[in-house]
Amino acid sequence: MVADRANSVVETLIANAEKTAEVLTENYEKFVERFKANESLLSLLEENYNRTIYALGTGLVETAFRVSSAAIDKIAMMGYRAECYYVSVTLGNQVFLIDPIIIIDD
Repeated sequence: MVADRANSVVETLIANAEKTAEVLTENYEKFVERFKANESLLSLLEENYNRTIYALGTGLVETAFRVSSAAIDKIAMMGYRAECYYVSVTLGNQVFLIDPIIIIDD
């Protein structure tokens, strides 16, 4: 089914982003511990970490949206109705809303 395939792709995207965020967070925390006495460096590290997590999350949101939208269009061409529902995904210290698909029976 189209929705199942799209949702599987979205789930894989989420899992990959979560793994990446975990590695980024572990590295960030190691650097924070190592340079805890240098406030200006810590500030730069935090800014870079937040920016990187944000880029990872927004990339995930955009890619998942494209996958879901294409699947919804295909489902509509088949005569069915589907829509997205949102799930929250935490990456590092930020939360993003991702949109898998659900089929709506009329």
